[in-house]
Amino acid sequence: MTTTTPAPAPRAADPAVPPPARIRRLADLAVILLFAVGLGVVGFGTFFREQPPLVENRDRHPLPPLAAKRHVLQDYPRWFDLYFGDRVGYRDVLIDWRNRTRYQVFGEPATDRGWIGRDGWLFTNVDDPDRTRPTAPSVDERVRRWADALAERHAALEARGIRYVVLVPPDKSSVYPEHLAGYFARHPPPEPAARLAELLAERGVPCVNPLPHFLQEKGQAPHPLYHRLDSHWTHDGARAAYRLLVNEVGGFEPLGDDGYTVTAKTFDGDLGRLVGLPEREWGEPGREWKVRDRVVKREDQPAWVANLPPEAKPPSLPPRAYTCAAAGGPAAVLFRDSFGEQLVPFLTADFRRCAVVSSENVEWAVIDAERPAVVVQQIVARKLYHRAPAR
Repeated sequence: MTTTTPAPAPRAADPAVPPPARIRRLADLAVILLFAVGLGVVGFGTFFREQPPLVENRDRHPLPPLAAKRHVLQDYPRWFDLYFGDRVGYRDVLIDWRNRTRYQVFGEPATDRGWIGRDGWLFTNVDDPDRTRPTAPSVDERVRRWADALAERHAALEARGIRYVVLVPPDKSSVYPEHLAGYFARHPPPEPAARLAELLAERGVPCVNPLPHFLQEKGQAPHPLYHRLDSHWTHDGARAAYRLLVNEVGGFEPLGDDGYTVTAKTFDGDLGRLVGLPEREWGEPGREWKVRDRVVKREDQPAWVANLPPEAKPPSLPPRAYTCAAAGGPAAVLFRDSFGEQLVPFLTADFRRCAVVSSENVEWAVIDAERPAVVVQQIVARKLYHRAPAR
């Protein structure tokens, strides 16, 4: 006789374990809520939070103009993306978190625009940006184009009776290569300023390259020529380069060191921000030079400012004019980049009139208005890797 085992009764669902469909609904709701909160936070930061200053050595991308032209419509999405990306909510906080994580957790610079050196030194990445692009012009060819452009400017100014002098501040990595680390300690990038000076000499253009003097004097200099945490030279380094510039210009006696007040000051290094150092570690001690024995009057809005292109009027380096009745030097114009900021105290104390403009070009509106006897074109060495500006 065969016995049949009865089938087990179905188990009741455990009320403590929600069914899969309920779990999915809860997960979907959580994702929706998180997405909505994220949009709300970003929207508040974009439209209602005051934008903090940009700490990337550049200005924010402006709102692109919209016009019924094919090339404008094609490029508009890309330019608007750059505009919005500079203003998206809490961008500064997110970038700061990312930078700190890379630097403090992984020991790497937060961006490839900076290098971490030895002994607490930081450097700007001055490697040739086209080094790995086989179709790019060689460094020598690019420097030669710069020399041609500068020689044409020299000829145009000389025809007006204006002296033209080129000043090329070396990059910190060329002055203090012993503090480089890793690959670039073994393979320092090429130094283009010496080649430019050679080419300009062939064309009869005065050029001041302070690098040989800096390398000779840095060991004996009582104060550093460059900041440890910043890409720029110190006021003492600018003072040393300025003496070379005055020797090249000639014709007047500059104010001596005793005509300045030198005070201790803490400087926030731009490279500290760039590589991801904590904010409390950005500062480093330095010395600030200010003229004491001569009255220098500053003009913030000379009439010629209205005729400058937008790129020559960055908020961080505004165009200005200075007048010093006691100065022995002639009227001058300085076309500069950020390295020119440390030259201003010395130029404005020695030249009776000095216009200072942030531009790689010769801005003829300034020349026509100021009628200077001397034009100084200051260009940091790493810019010689890039294409030559308009002639």
